[in-house]
This record gives sequence, C-alpha cells and structure tokens, in this order.
Amino acid sequence: MSLKTKLPTFSLAQFRVRAPRLRWFVAGDFDIRLYLLLTALWAVLFVQFLTGHRLIPYDSIEAYYASVYFNAQSLRHGDWPWWNPHVYSGYPQVADPQSMMFSPLLMFLMLIRENPGVVWFDFSVLLHLLLGGWGFLLLCRALRFTPAAAVLAALVYMVGGAASARLQHTPFVLAYAYFPWMLYCCHRFIAFPAYVNAALLGVATGILLTHLVQPTYLFMLFALLYSCTQLVARRRTITRPTLFRLAGGIVIAVAVAGAIAGMQIAATLAMLPLSTRGAFPFHTIVGTSLAPQVLATLIWPNVYQTLHGVYSGTQDITESYLYVGVLPLCFLLGFLPRALADPAHRAEKLFFVVSLVLACAYFLGANTPLYKLLFDYLPGINLFRRPSDAAFLFNFCLAILTGFAASAATHPRDVSTTKGVGLWVLLAAAAWYLTIAALEWAKGYSYRSILLLGVVAFGFLVAVRWVPQRLMERVLVVGMLALCVGDLRVFNIPNRLNGHGKDFASYFVDPGAGLRHIKADPQPLAGSLPFRVEPTRAHALAATGTVIHGLDSTQGYNPMRVRAYATTFGAQEHGLAPRPFTAAMPSLDSPLFDLAGTRYLLTRTPVEALAAGNVHGRFVEVLSEGDVTLWRNRFAYDRILTPTEARVIPADEAPTAAHFEGVDFRRELLLYPVNAGEDRAARQIAAGCRGKAAVTEVEYRNNHLAFTTSASESAWVAISDLYFPGWQARSDDEPLRIWRANGLFRAVCVPGGKHRVRFDFSPFRFMRAALH
Repeated sequence: MSLKTKLPTFSLAQFRVRAPRLRWFVAGDFDIRLYLLLTALWAVLFVQFLTGHRLIPYDSIEAYYASVYFNAQSLRHGDWPWWNPHVYSGYPQVADPQSMMFSPLLMFLMLIRENPGVVWFDFSVLLHLLLGGWGFLLLCRALRFTPAAAVLAALVYMVGGAASARLQHTPFVLAYAYFPWMLYCCHRFIAFPAYVNAALLGVATGILLTHLVQPTYLFMLFALLYSCTQLVARRRTITRPTLFRLAGGIVIAVAVAGAIAGMQIAATLAMLPLSTRGAFPFHTIVGTSLAPQVLATLIWPNVYQTLHGVYSGTQDITESYLYVGVLPLCFLLGFLPRALADPAHRAEKLFFVVSLVLACAYFLGANTPLYKLLFDYLPGINLFRRPSDAAFLFNFCLAILTGFAASAATHPRDVSTTKGVGLWVLLAAAAWYLTIAALEWAKGYSYRSILLLGVVAFGFLVAVRWVPQRLMERVLVVGMLALCVGDLRVFNIPNRLNGHGKDFASYFVDPGAGLRHIKADPQPLAGSLPFRVEPTRAHALAATGTVIHGLDSTQGYNPMRVRAYATTFGAQEHGLAPRPFTAAMPSLDSPLFDLAGTRYLLTRTPVEALAAGNVHGRFVEVLSEGDVTLWRNRFAYDRILTPTEARVIPADEAPTAAHFEGVDFRRELLLYPVNAGEDRAARQIAAGCRGKAAVTEVEYRNNHLAFTTSASESAWVAISDLYFPGWQARSDDEPLRIWRANGLFRAVCVPGGKHRVRFDFSPFRFMRAALH
C-alpha cells in the first residue's frame, strides 16, 4: 500500500454529503472534529472569563494566583522558589501541597508571560479544564460511547456541579483535569500492557500527584479500584507473559511517577510534623459534611437560593452545588437502566454506579456511617477536613454514566430511534424549564432566561414536526446540544459561585493608598533587609497582595502554616481571619512584633484592639482609606542585629511575653535550644561569643542570604528570618551552627576577623533533616 492511500483524504463534496446529516456525530467514529467541537463549546461556555469580563473569585485570586505568580517570577529571575520570603516571615514553599510549582502546564503558561495577570491566570486554569475534556473524550472512546454521547458527557465533566461551582479551588481543578488522562492510561495499560503504555501511565499519575489535595487522594483510590475491576474482568485472558508485563509495567509506572512527583510528596510529608496541619478529630468533620438536602440541587439549582437571593443552605455555598443540567439528568433517569442491561462494559458500568453512590456517601461525611468507617480504618482520610471534596469524583461519575446512558438511548441507531429519544428528552426538558421558571418567578427571582430555555426546547419540538426527514436528525442533535450549552450557561457559568467583575484584578495594578505609601517608603531596608508589613483583616487580597508587589509580610494565606511560627508569633490562615495572639505575643504591643522588622500595620480593626490600647504609642497613624487604616510602628527593629551578649532560655521553656519584656535586642540575644542536648552547647557558646560585629555587603534572594562580617573576636549576628530545617550557614568555607534565637528566628556566632557569611536553603537538606 502506498503512502498516499494511507493518508485520509477530505474533499468539499465529501464534507457536504456527511455534514448535513451529522451521521459522524450520532453514530460515527471519533475524529478531530469532535475535539474541535468540544473546544468551541468550551470557548462559548467560558467566553466571559476568556475575554477578561469576569474573574474566577475567592481562593483563586486571593491565594493561588499569588503563589503561582511567585513561583513563575522566581524562575524568570533565575531563582528557585523553594523558600518564599514574602509570607509568614519566610515559608517553605516547596513543602506547600497547594503551591503548584511542579504543575507543568500551569508553570509553563505563567512563565511565558513577563508579567502574567489575573486574567491570564484564569485562562491558564480554564485551559486545564479543556485539556481534561480532551482526555475525557479519549476515555469515552475507550468505553465505546457514541460521539454525541461523549460530547454531552464531556460537558457534564467540564461544567457540571463541582467543576463549575468550585473553580476557585485551583489545585483541585488542575487535579480534576489530569484525572481523565490517568484513568485512560490505566485503561489502556491493562488492555495493552506494553512498557510504553506503562511509562505514559507513570507520566499521567506523576503529574496528577503534584497536586496533593483531597480530590487527588480520592482519584488515586478510584484509579486503583478501577484497575482491579479491569483486571478481574479480563482475568481469563491474562497469560503468564501478560502477568509479567503487567508487573514490570507497574514498576515502570511507579518509577516514572515518583521521578515527577517525588520531590513534592517528600517535601510535603516532611512538612506535616512541623506544620499546623495534623490529623483532624472526627468531630471537626461534622461541620464540613454536606447535608443530604444538597442532592436537591441536582433537580432545582436555586432551591436554596444558591444562585439568586439570600442563601439558605447549611454548608459552604460553593461546595453544596451539584447541578449538571437537565438533559444529562433525562438521559440518566430514562436510559441508564437500558445501559446497565447491555452486557458490553458491564463491569465498568457497575463500577461507576457503585463509585457514584460511594462518592455521595463520602461527601455526606458524618451523615453516613461509611465516612466514619473510612475515617477510622483508611490511612490518610483524617488529614483532610472537607468530605465535600468528593463532589469532584461524584461529578466525574455522573459524567461517565451520562455517556453510557446517552449511548444506550440511540441503540439500535437509526433516525426513528433518534427521533423518539430526542422528542422525549426535549419534552421533559421543556416541562422542567417552565416549572422552574414558574417557581423562580413565584419567589421573585430572575426567571426570564429559564423561560427562554423552555421556549427554545418547545421550538425544537415544533421544528421536528415540520422539517424534512433528512434534516430531522440534525435538528434534534443540534437542538439538544444547544439546549445543554444554554442550560449550563444559565445555571452554572458564570454566577456568584464562580465569577466576579474585574475589581479584584485592579488591586494588583493599583493596590490602594496604603500599599502605595508602603512601596514608596524612602528607606526600603531595615538593617539591609526589607522591612515587613502586617496585613490584618485589611482586604481580601491584602494577605497575598504583598507578594505581587514584592513586599515582605508577617502573614499570608495557607491552611498549612509552620507550627512554631503560628504558636509563637501568630499566623492567620487568610487575610480576613481574626489576628491570633499567643503567649509570646499577647498583642501587637510586643517586642516580638518589633523583632520581625514589622514597620507597617494595615488593618480594618481598631489598633487599640490589636495593641492593648496602644498605650505605649507604638503605632502612629499614617493614612486612612475607607475603613482601612495604615499605621507605622515606631519601635520596629532592623532585620539584621549584632548583639554583644546572649542569654540562654532553658530548653523546656516555650517563648513567653515575659522573656522579651525590657530586653534591648540590639545588645542582647535570647537563645532557645531546641532540645536538652543543645542546652549545654548553647551556654558554652553564649559565654565565649561576646564581640561586636559589623555587617556589610548584604546580598539576599529567595534561598540565599550573604553578608560580610568584621569583628575583633567571635560575635553574634541575629537574622529575623524563620528558624527552620534546611538552612545551612557557612563562614567562608567553614560551617556555622544556626541557633534558634529570639523565640523563632536565626542567629550565628561568626568568628573574629573579616569573613563572608552565607545562609542557603536546600529542600533536600530540609527533607533529610526531617527524617532524623
């Protein structure tokens, strides 16, 4: 056969014959047109986001954008983003499971733009959903869906339920996007256990595992059980050579996945014992478990005024929305029994039905006995606090079952069958739209767009009666597809669950008078290092906005903070949380606050409430903008200090406010041995290190701090950066011991003479230290 005969040929005449009847779409094979169609529908559904008229709200812009922006800008400037100096007085970014620094496509997209804005970030996230849709179509092809059923199911996957309502949870969305690829690779590897397929499975699994969130955990469990189901279904065809190839392929897949995600997994596991994120007691799960009533949103999206009105649900508004569209529901209710009766892929169908029920029981959490059973006996479950995250898996199973049901609906495939199915579905949809429109009208909410959907559905019903027989199939298929897209546009995208205007994006361009004043400070350094800012309930974006504007902050946004910092200094989970205080810092009127080099306080809260009445006049008002006030701290220390004497606090004593009262930290240093074994060494070095150092030629980057010291004898240099494993200090080529000083910061005793002192952070050193 010649090369010419192997290549597909396309002619205008061929297109004209096939396209009008849409035979390829209803009963044909998968080809590039299906992927192009899904891409076009994706663009229609998300057009307001893609053009920048709407933004993905809440956590996406308040937390994740700043984190990914820091990763990308660090790499653009030739610096690794392992350590983030801009939040929480220094933070191990590499150990943050939601930092997404190893997410390949996202990081590539954020790197190719010199200054990627929020609109570009949203485009990058939504592009992952499209990528997931393409992978979903591959899985649909492997499961023998008809092209039309595959597109309908892919729309449910991309826009249904949690996929649209929780767009704000960026790492969840990215994990959700890679899940169909991993599942397809599982399916392909078990069907054809070649080593190439095993390597592809390892790549897909590794990329998925770089997003260490609860949906990823559930997806991995799901994929494992799915693979077992596939193996059981194919057990009679598995020979000894096949078994060896399967075993070898699994080894290859695990090795490839480990090479891709190993560093993220290892760093996160090393961070867990040092963080605020421990195992959750079961009683905390009760408040984050979805009530059974949320299943009503499958039938009536606004039953609890989720989209319009005053929300009357009991859980988080974005986590309790499950609507996937009325047409998919019609297919599921009308034709899923027919699909289950078909022996083809019966094992997979039953698996997805059982998984759907289990995912539902999981997100109901404490309301079902299943979750308590898993919580008690399945390792890892108690590390997550939101059972509602299983809604992503629930939506995925609904999408797959929709494809099975829609494929079975037109079997055997002919025009009369398509007509009967189409008329029934359109009639049910029209009746549903009119009913919901009436209910919304009775409540005084917006109903016109829903009424229009009902009119359009009836319009297609009427059109089918009058169009020629040869056009009937096209009208029905186009009508149902258009109605499904319109349905999702009305109920799922965009709305107050997943979209805001552009006001938040403007914050990063013009952050307001407070941050403008801070950025214009004529003395940007505090002892050769940048001063810090404390944003406390100032603005939804203030906690992470400092990162975008290159400012160092005492706070940030993360559910997993360093425990020592949280218990000593006080760390907010997000910018609108109340400012926590500790035994070492009972208020902002505390020397520990000054030691962090905190020159400014930006807050809505009256300063008297934060600083115990501000009786010492520590804070001076700089300006007010609306209800946010900027204060300047008159007593802030430089971030590099050179005290001449040290006092050792016993190893069994935690930092308290009494330790810091009356201490001049320019002259005196407090050493906090990390254990009893270090106590004796601390007292010895405190007795001999009593010189006065001069610090010059300071150089600092994310993972690096260097300066030149001059001293007649050994002397202390204290740095107000977080004491944390993974940092190493050297004087010229000689190692220096880093001591925990002033509660939670670092100090070294430098030798006499002139030396170049370096501090360097290594994630590998951090992970090794965590193992000891």
